Amino acid sequence: MNVCYIISLREKLLISESERQYVIYSKRNEPRLSVVGAFGCMLLSISCLTNLFARSGYFCIDFKFMNMACITVRKPKGRCCKYSDYFDDLFITDSMSRDDKYIVIINHYKKHVSCDSVLNDTEKSTTIDDAIRLAANARDTRGHKHSHQRRINTDHLSKFCDRILLMKDEIKEVRSFYELFKIIQDCKVDNIGELCIYDTSHRIGAFLGIFPDAIYLHSGTKKGANEVLGKIKGIRVLKNMLPAPFQRDDLSNSEIEDILCIYKNFLKK
Repeated sequence: MNVCYIISLREKLLISESERQYVIYSKRNEPRLSVVGAFGCMLLSISCLTNLFARSGYFCIDFKFMNMACITVRKPKGRCCKYSDYFDDLFITDSMSRDDKYIVIINHYKKHVSCDSVLNDTEKSTTIDDAIRLAANARDTRGHKHSHQRRINTDHLSKFCDRILLMKDEIKEVRSFYELFKIIQDCKVDNIGELCIYDTSHRIGAFLGIFPDAIYLHSGTKKGANEVLGKIKGIRVLKNMLPAPFQRDDLSNSEIEDILCIYKNFLKK
């Protein structure tokens, strides 16, 4: 795509008529949108004003006589709970190659990734007991609960924590993330799912200086991985199994896990 024209009515709040988004762009290298084109855009905007404030999106007009064309941009079916406007500046078109899409997604993630206060506070804990309590209860030192575990009852998290504390001596002896993950998995109680087990392992691992040795596939991440690699069996995949854009030295296994989960709706073939 040479030059991208976005018909904007208020910064990033644009017009959308459906679950698909559109962008107008020119096949030439210089901006080109005639008075006729602008008038057409105005008419179209009037026709869908009812959706103006409902959602962000884009629309296109196919001005073939102006040497203009339209391309489709994927729009997610849902949004991760902690990213209200996270995707507003992510533009992926159907004309892009798969590797180009992955590069755009990874760069977007690197630009917008936010601090995980529960992970950071667990890593800075002074004792293994404190680290386990923060990690398993999914709360930082200020008492803020992580969004991933927002739907899990506090009593269930507390029971999960108590079971992990009983295993603290074994946890201190682990030498790999997989060993740690299996111990945490064996401590599971009711309503503790795959994501909570992984997150808790990741947090305690950060305290121990042991980080994911692969990309672990809980429900959200597995959907993303299936889009990239096809149907996957098992609970983890290795980084070197993924396409070239994921082989960056500055991209960790835990970051790839995050990307596959957050951007799963954009990774579709």
